[in-house]
Amino acid sequence: MSGSIPSKRDRLTEFYRRLGVAPAATTAEEAYQQICDILNAVEDDMNQVERLRDDLRRRFPALAMEISPPADRDRGIWDLEIRRGTDLRPIIVEWRSDRGFGVSTPEESDYGVGVDEVYPNAKAAFDRISRLVLSGGNTEPPLAVRLAELRQACGLTQGELAARAGVGQANISRIEGRGDVLVSTLTKVVAAMGGKLSIRASFPDGVERELRFESTTNEDLAPASELSTPIG
Repeated sequence: MSGSIPSKRDRLTEFYRRLGVAPAATTAEEAYQQICDILNAVEDDMNQVERLRDDLRRRFPALAMEISPPADRDRGIWDLEIRRGTDLRPIIVEWRSDRGFGVSTPEESDYGVGVDEVYPNAKAAFDRISRLVLSGGNTEPPLAVRLAELRQACGLTQGELAARAGVGQANISRIEGRGDVLVSTLTKVVAAMGGKLSIRASFPDGVERELRFESTTNEDLAPASELSTPIG
């Protein structure tokens, strides 16, 4: 089903599903507006990869492109492969409705290691892909940063981050100076910056899995009187 997905039948099925769970309208005008809103939402949610592909096809008619749908079309990742020629790496686009667009130009050994660049909508992804096609260039893998650099990139001082995390500035200063920090602490600090912590394990065969941890106590962020004494 690659190429013209999701189909009109897919969209119509999704429209009726959403209409069936929508609250009952009390007037004809409200019902009309509700139908329009649901139709627009279905198009926005289900059609972004196809729209991106069609826009690229109009701009670059010679590009070879193929869409691969996920098994779970609601929560899975849609892939768009763009082949620029035998001497250039392909452009791989990954899209999920709640994550935006990931764009990469991987080498064969890079498959499965995650995307290089992330864009919030089809317009931003289109602009970046157009530049890659015209220049023949490649995407840039994200650089690793220290916690302090991440805070600064978010435009926050130690005091501001501490206030958001509900701790003292000394806690943030101590954490930024450490080389070993609890996962629960990093989760809380990154959340205070407006982000979400994700830790992945990469293996030689290209498999990459996100690690999941059980809930733990934030000892690094606890008051000094409650900190456990290190052993050794």
